[in-house]
Amino acid sequence: MAETAQLNGHKPEAYIATVLDRLAKGHLASRIDDLLPWNLSPDGQAVGSG
Repeated sequence: MAETAQLNGHKPEAYIATVLDRLAKGHLASRIDDLLPWNLSPDGQAVGSG
């Protein structure tokens, strides 16, 4: 998980913290793909949002 995050431009610890935070705040299981490293920009925003 950490290596994949890094390959997608994330700091691994920050990426994991972001994912855990979103899960703790009730991120929907049906939208779990939104949390994959290639679907989040390194600043934690969804790719394509703006």
